[in-house]
Amino acid sequence: MFRDKCTIVLPVLKVDEFAVECIDHLLSACDLDVLVICEEEPPIPLNKNKRLTFFLNEVEEKQSLVKLWNTCIKKCPSEYVIIPSWRCRPTEDDFALIEEKINEGYGMVDLAALHFFCIGKHLTTVLGFFDEGFKYGQYEDTDWYNRFYMNDIAMYCSNSMEQVPRVSTWLYKASENEKYYHSKWTEDDLGKTLTQHNEEENISDRSLYSEVPEREYLKFEKSMLVNRNLKNYYTIFSTKKQTY
Repeated sequence: MFRDKCTIVLPVLKVDEFAVECIDHLLSACDLDVLVICEEEPPIPLNKNKRLTFFLNEVEEKQSLVKLWNTCIKKCPSEYVIIPSWRCRPTEDDFALIEEKINEGYGMVDLAALHFFCIGKHLTTVLGFFDEGFKYGQYEDTDWYNRFYMNDIAMYCSNSMEQVPRVSTWLYKASENEKYYHSKWTEDDLGKTLTQHNEEENISDRSLYSEVPEREYLKFEKSMLVNRNLKNYYTIFSTKKQTY
């Protein structure tokens, strides 16, 4: 059963009222265990639920978004991990769809533009983890999607999940991420070519789950890009190159 192989790992800065609302919703919408990664001690009463655990992520300074996602993967006790934003409010049907598409061979099921996505640990041995060269927010999502394209692995992407309005905290110094992205990728629209110049900064992490059972994935051409922006983006390119 998928329940035995998958854990929801929710990253939050602190367990405030908004976080508690998200946690309660996740627990009521599915039967999966929920691990909350936070940087401040959570209120004691929340630990009463047997499916809910906490990990205190003691860091000296705020982590980048990609490093936080990587922490979620590494702290996940199961083979598959669902990483949500605290803004998302998934339904039972959303969880059923994730299980269905993972079992069909998609490398990732993304229901909210990387605000709610599921991957297996084996994927990190092929694509790697999120690139920790992205020190702030923005452009890390395009980099991640590009790596599915370059490695010929299908992804299922939509943007249909209900999300509660909340101001993003990941817009700080977005221009720095933009510079890093363009040092790594060249998007040649006229030549219809996507070129990758470097691997991820933390490429050594690819060996962390080398003992995880291998998976066969659908080819990228089988991707379900329900997200219109992604679909338009990947119809531009007919050729992919690597220069490293």
